[in-house]
Amino acid sequence: LLLKRLTVDMIKIAEENAVFEFKEIDRGAIGMISQSYRLMSPQMVRYSMLSGGSISAKQLYQNGDIPVIVSTGESALERAEAVARVISTKDRDLLIDTKKALNGLEKNFDPENDMRLEQAFTFSNNIKGKSSSLRRTFLDKSKL
Repeated sequence: LLLKRLTVDMIKIAEENAVFEFKEIDRGAIGMISQSYRLMSPQMVRYSMLSGGSISAKQLYQNGDIPVIVSTGESALERAEAVARVISTKDRDLLIDTKKALNGLEKNFDPENDMRLEQAFTFSNNIKGKSSSLRRTFLDKSKL
């Protein structure tokens, strides 16, 4: 269990042709912000969240936000498992404490409260009718 969690939480691996999109703003929602700060730098988060634009894995790799990128045809899962095997050779107690230190040093990272804040903004915009309108527009376009 620890091994799987560490590979998910600590190591980002993507295929070179992967694209990340955060279209919440076009759908009338505010979300994924707190999780995005763990994926990429604050400026990339701002760009993607405010514009609804796409960011390629190659861009994130060049920016240093993704440390490992695999070529098309290579298995990201196999690469993650290889990294996990290296991590699993480390002292368990030191791994746990290192993970705690990393989490503690991530500035203002509190996913539970951050997600509540995002949901509150989405709820507020829902009450104003903005979210419903944007969702209808998105659904209408997706039927084409």
